[in-house]
Amino acid sequence: MAFRTVNTVLNARCEAIEARTDARAANLKGAMAGLKGEMTGLGARIDERAA
Repeated sequence: MAFRTVNTVLNARCEAIEARTDARAANLKGAMAGLKGEMTGLGARIDERAA
């Protein structure tokens, strides 16, 4: 019985850690997408000035 309780607690903690990691990865992915958009716009402005 005690093993089952410990196992349940550990599983819950692992799931919570995984959820936090997934949220952080999603935030990072969004930030990288925003940076890519900014860099694309900067590249276009540089091309316009060079032309």
